[in-house]
Amino acid sequence: MSNKSKAVALSDILRYMADKIEETPDIAENLKIDVKLKQDKPVAMKIDLSGYDTEEKLYNALKKKNIKELKSIIKENKLGKDSSTSKLTTRSDLIKFIIKRVNDRYHKGDSFSRSMPEKE
Repeated sequence: MSNKSKAVALSDILRYMADKIEETPDIAENLKIDVKLKQDKPVAMKIDLSGYDTEEKLYNALKKKNIKELKSIIKENKLGKDSSTSKLTTRSDLIKFIIKRVNDRYHKGDSFSRSMPEKE
């Protein structure tokens, strides 16, 4: 049985149970359902790498972060794969990597947008 068919069967069963409980509310008194909801993990504020005018401002913002935060910035912004960043162990290496990747993305396609010199 596939997951989709299991989900359909389960929803049918739950609808049937809900209908029976509405018809005879006494059934609900005998049911003991303990619902446990998974707590949401606190979401760290994502750093927007495009909001900095200069490389120096980006560097100053990144300088305030610890290694764990810098690695999460790389992961959240998809700046590199785990294999390429695993050898980066110091904060300065991580900061240099982030700045290089941001500059690479910013200047991507520049070679096609430059105007061609006119021939005389």
